[in-house]
Amino acid sequence: MPVRPLASTSVRTSDRFARRRERRERIMRWSFGSAATVAIVGSVYTLFFSPWLSVRSIGVEGMQSLDQETLLAHIHTERERRTWGYAREHYMILARPDHIAASLIAAFPILETVTTDKQFPHSITFTVRERTPVARWCVGEECALIDASAVRWDPIGNTAPDSLPMVRDMRNGMRWPQSDTAILNIIDTLLPQFRAMQIEPLSWDLPETAVPELRILVAGGSELRFSLEDDIQKQITVLAVFLRDTPGTIGAYQYLDMRIPGRVYVKKRGENTP
Repeated sequence: MPVRPLASTSVRTSDRFARRRERRERIMRWSFGSAATVAIVGSVYTLFFSPWLSVRSIGVEGMQSLDQETLLAHIHTERERRTWGYAREHYMILARPDHIAASLIAAFPILETVTTDKQFPHSITFTVRERTPVARWCVGEECALIDASAVRWDPIGNTAPDSLPMVRDMRNGMRWPQSDTAILNIIDTLLPQFRAMQIEPLSWDLPETAVPELRILVAGGSELRFSLEDDIQKQITVLAVFLRDTPGTIGAYQYLDMRIPGRVYVKKRGENTP
């Protein structure tokens, strides 16, 4: 009677146990992996899309001339824009208030800055700062406010404060200048010196001339003429010396011309000279 090899039988039994153990381990790894995936997906949903962290309150602060409801309407329109089918601005972690802030500045040129503050778990606040007008800038019949950076915003008609300088720009074929901070700097330089000389400017005119110049109509009806190609401070100093040494008032002259360096050319009222 043949004898069955015991070693071969032991090997086969051992292989079966190893395969069973490997199957159990694979099933356990799959189970743990599935559970971990479900837990991660649930955590992501809880963090990003759960009502626990939804945006429930939008605030806007810092307005001066703009209406709060107008700004809120723009913000709510931007919040409804969808990314991959989701209105991400509805959820605190996904919300990008800086993007909405940029769209506010683009839509309302009067806004100089818009800062944002996420206040977890449910609130976002937008704080706006409006531009400070330094002049009324007019091209033709259309006027707008302009700030120190030469940024202009909505036409103003007759609603601007009378205290703001009025610039009447007749250059560029009646087109709006892209920027003209040089003129604004000149106005800023001249205003305190005019006050010291008791001169009240009414308008600052930029005529269409071959040589750039500035003509300032002042109270009393006189016109002051300055060259924009020469040093304005030197021209104003020459004017101050002339008024100090010349009896009478500035209103006695139809114009005072400082465009020639070191000199003041005048025309008295009633004279026929050009």
